[in-house]
Amino acid sequence: MKLIESHRKEIPKSSWVWNIQSKELSLGLTFLKLFGEDGDLVPENFKGEVLKAFFSAEVSEGIPFYRKTHHVINGSEYFVEWVGEAIERNGEGGISKMAGYAELASSPDDFTLSLNEEALFFTRLMDNIRESVYFKDLESRFIKINKACAEKFGLDDPSDIIGKTDFDFFEDEHARPAFNDEQEIIKTEKPIFNKIEKEVYADDSSQVTWASTSKMPLYDGNGVLIGTYGITRDITEEQIAKKKLKESDEMFQRLSEHVPGFFYQYKFNKDGTSCFPFASKGIKDIYELEPADVKNNVDGIRSRIHPEDRERFKNSLKKAVESKSEWNCDYRVQLPQKGTRWLRGNATLEVEKDNSILGYGYIKDITKEKEAEEELKDRNELFTKLSEQAPGFLYLHRVDAKEKVSFPFVSEGIREVLELEPEDLRSSIKPLLRLVHKEDIARVMKSITWSVKTQQEWSCEYRIILPRKGLRWVRGRANPELQADGSVLSSGFLSDITREKSISELNDRLRKQFESVLDNVPNLIFVKDLDGKYLMANKATREFFGLSEEEIIGKKDIDLGVPEQLAKGYHAADVKVVKTGETLFIPEIKSMDSSGNEVYHQTIKVPFQQEGSDDPAVLAVVTDISQRKQKEMQLNETLDIVGEQNKRLLNFAHIVSHNLRNHAGNISMLLSLFDVEESEEEKEELLGYLKTASERLNVSIEDLNEIIDQQYKTEKDLKELKPAEMIKKVKEILISDILSYNIQFEENIDDELTIEYNPAYLESITLNLISNAIKYRDPDKKAKVSIDLYEKNGHPFLEVSDNGLGIDLDKHGDKLFGMYKTFHGNENSKGIGLFITKNQIESLGGSIDVESTPGKGTTFKIRLT
Repeated sequence: MKLIESHRKEIPKSSWVWNIQSKELSLGLTFLKLFGEDGDLVPENFKGEVLKAFFSAEVSEGIPFYRKTHHVINGSEYFVEWVGEAIERNGEGGISKMAGYAELASSPDDFTLSLNEEALFFTRLMDNIRESVYFKDLESRFIKINKACAEKFGLDDPSDIIGKTDFDFFEDEHARPAFNDEQEIIKTEKPIFNKIEKEVYADDSSQVTWASTSKMPLYDGNGVLIGTYGITRDITEEQIAKKKLKESDEMFQRLSEHVPGFFYQYKFNKDGTSCFPFASKGIKDIYELEPADVKNNVDGIRSRIHPEDRERFKNSLKKAVESKSEWNCDYRVQLPQKGTRWLRGNATLEVEKDNSILGYGYIKDITKEKEAEEELKDRNELFTKLSEQAPGFLYLHRVDAKEKVSFPFVSEGIREVLELEPEDLRSSIKPLLRLVHKEDIARVMKSITWSVKTQQEWSCEYRIILPRKGLRWVRGRANPELQADGSVLSSGFLSDITREKSISELNDRLRKQFESVLDNVPNLIFVKDLDGKYLMANKATREFFGLSEEEIIGKKDIDLGVPEQLAKGYHAADVKVVKTGETLFIPEIKSMDSSGNEVYHQTIKVPFQQEGSDDPAVLAVVTDISQRKQKEMQLNETLDIVGEQNKRLLNFAHIVSHNLRNHAGNISMLLSLFDVEESEEEKEELLGYLKTASERLNVSIEDLNEIIDQQYKTEKDLKELKPAEMIKKVKEILISDILSYNIQFEENIDDELTIEYNPAYLESITLNLISNAIKYRDPDKKAKVSIDLYEKNGHPFLEVSDNGLGIDLDKHGDKLFGMYKTFHGNENSKGIGLFITKNQIESLGGSIDVESTPGKGTTFKIRLT
């Protein structure tokens, strides 16, 4: 049968996709019309015939795909022409998918494909595949896209894409690498296949998709490179699934790493072999093997099973496999490093389609559990033996839901403690209660009832009257536990404490006598535990804090009003005594009594054992030394007065020798200048300076005379003066040196600043600092001296800086202000200037600091008061 020409023209071309890897052929719905309007399905052998023809064809990206196939269907003969091209590559670069269209041919040789037909074929192919197909120019601008790509970009018309780039649709995170890839293809003409890309959209950064993209160079009809084209397949769901699977695997691995054992999947093959398709890392701890060691066989595990347990292990596994039931087994293994260990294994078995069996299970180390069982067994035997020898008796006391009392177990010691037989209490507590002193019976019953109802520990001391021994004291203890049947079972112990009670009563009497003695001594005596709480305090201690015994016992120093820092020091001393076990002597501590008076104490701390406990404590004996301390302070005050007087005399002597020497040197210098000067005008000027120096000498002598006249007054007998005027005066004193060495001054002086100060001291201080700046100038520099005088935070400050030789403070800093200390080898230096200056400043409540760098200069900063 042959189709008539008019009918053939009505039949559209039908699309097809050939997946080369999976060997599958997908046909468009219009294929039914190729075989007549009455056809309702494609014949079963049709795809096989087509695929056979396809496999014999050459598949190449550079050569268009064409095949014509021949088919006989229901006695009619058909010829079908297949035209297509490669649309996808695999990871290795080979073609993995072809697509195109098919149409009926009138004869085996009838194949003509016009340009219009090619364009139509290409357009239909582009619009009927779900992958995004796009073409770009040399600047990575879109030329053409298919319908699927337009939908991806949210475009109604694919032509709207022309001239746009990836940067118009995606964030730079995707657009930039895509652009770089395309430019690299244009540069090298080498394609990129199946690259995984993360696509982040510009208009919604939260919209992220994943795609597999292949990009190739695009040529025109003459073979000239005009751009690139690509095919992108959405693999978002695939990536999400992979990510979730990876996260799930990682989480399972992390969880399995923290479980003390190992999870596994165990496979029993039909041929009798077995292996572990999966084993967590815990296998290394359990079997001292790696997961890879059991991936294909279990010989490594079999060899580690204890020889005595192998048969039992094998039989348990065989039974579980045959019955397809759960497997459970405790067995031993012999490991290279840990030696013999006990393991417990379990698994749930499932039958697979190929009749193999998979077991999902868990194996853990139960060595400690097994050892505990053996230890418990040994202890039970030991308990039985010890209970027969203990100086008391052990028991189990049960109260059922109907409040019936019984003793399931009573040790042999009951004969000694209660003069009863173990059988006497089997079913009743009455034989014991008949022995309890009548004054204690109500208290005992009440305590037992409370313990049973609350399941709280029972503890009680009470008296009993025995037939032979008479009055005795006993102590009972028990721990009750609620049982599953509603009964309460108490495990307990009852012992005779008559001797302990007698000793305790004697101790109570001795303690009262001792406390009476302690309360009559003047020393503070007390005991504290390691937490710092008072356990005992005598009368003198209580009176010192102004508290009663009830108010002080159990409290800490900070609770009693002791300053926090002092309380911490006391506690640290107590801890030291306990740790070293040695007595600690503290010669002096100042504190305040309850009335706010300042007192001094001397303390001895001794290690002490708490009564009735092994807990350590500290005994302290504190002696009031306030009167002795007061006499010492009075003596020190007297010595201070004498010392201050000597200091004033020493300062006076230094001022006389130091200050007058400066005045005399100044006059001597001026006279020498006068002798060599020939100009009468210069001589006249020098005579003026000489007169000024003489006047300053007279003023200094007058100041020193005033100090002599007031020798019994302290240097704090001050006068109101302006430091700025004193600085001016000192510069006049040193005028000869200033002129001789051409000293340049920079001054920042508050002329109105007024202070109360000793004038002689202030002159001495400023004279010494400025003269030193001149004396220790750098001969290679133009000498400069800076003077700053200002007030800050209510204190007057004087700063004198120079650019002279400087001082190495690392070398001389500790002796800078020492007497007769010099640092530059100057033959005119006496080494007492800074010593005098520091003493004068500090005697009036001030301070002096120095900053200096060798070769750069020195700055003295003085707080005058």
